[in-house]
Amino acid sequence: MDPKQNDDSDSLENEEPEQKAPDQPQPENVPQTSTEPRNKSEPAPKKEKTKDKSNRRGIFKRIFDFVRRLDIYILIFALILMVGLITTVLAIQRNQSSKKTGNIASQNLNQSTLSQLNSNDTNVGGTQQTLDVQSDTIFNGTVLVKNSLNVAGQLKIGGSLNLPGITVAGTTDLDQVSANSLVINGAETIKGTLTVNGGASFGGSVSVPQLDVSNLQLTGDIVITHHITVASGLPVDSGSGLGSGGTTTITGGDTAGTVNINTGSGSGSGCMSNITFSQSYATVPHVVISPASYDAASTSYYVSASKTGFSVCFSSGPGDGKSMAFAYVTID
Repeated sequence: MDPKQNDDSDSLENEEPEQKAPDQPQPENVPQTSTEPRNKSEPAPKKEKTKDKSNRRGIFKRIFDFVRRLDIYILIFALILMVGLITTVLAIQRNQSSKKTGNIASQNLNQSTLSQLNSNDTNVGGTQQTLDVQSDTIFNGTVLVKNSLNVAGQLKIGGSLNLPGITVAGTTDLDQVSANSLVINGAETIKGTLTVNGGASFGGSVSVPQLDVSNLQLTGDIVITHHITVASGLPVDSGSGLGSGGTTTITGGDTAGTVNINTGSGSGSGCMSNITFSQSYATVPHVVISPASYDAASTSYYVSASKTGFSVCFSSGPGDGKSMAFAYVTID
């Protein structure tokens, strides 16, 4: 054997250990894996929370970045909206709590208790209790309510109602009202007919568009600032002195008007127009006539009155073909 080969082999054997890499230190936190099956009774190895912590830090960082990018006015609006929502919720809760009522103590009435109520005066319950009667109740005697009376439904009264005083705040519909003394402080509107059988006294002025009275008595002066209009259409008849073909007409009523007379042929003295009142007077009224035309002014006229009417007459004939007009006023 060549001595050089032996030397080379020896050198190679000596160099091999130096070429091996030194053993790397194993991390302490890396779990050792094993191929052997793990016993189920042994506790499972704990998972590391490093990944969860990093995820949480990432979420908080994103939220912080998002809030930082928001405008300050949006934050103020959100704050105001939140305060309003909290106030609304608190108000609703307070309203619901105020509607809650306490329990009302109830007391059953048996036949014995009802008999006691029928025979004598008996106090039932106390001021903190409520007497609840579910059925219809009939009181044969007088019912006295010392405190306020609250009626939830309609109040129907079959007989007369006597009240020392009544105050109505709203609108009231009354079919028939009988009052010995009625005092109205404010304005009163009557849509239907107002019938007063007795006397009526008005301290102030009375304004009505139309007033119908059967008998009007005035104790003072009467002042009329407008016209007096009388009804017309009274019946009129021709008198004997009117003559053949003569005519007579009237415009007006029982109080005032105008009588028109047109004489015919052969007219003479006497009454030429007879007027009948629509309503007879209790006594003979005062009828005043005056000429209202030229032909009437030159005649010798006079009037003849009665309770039922009046006539226009002449002491001498006015002549044929005369057109005369007389105005009249009748006062009782």
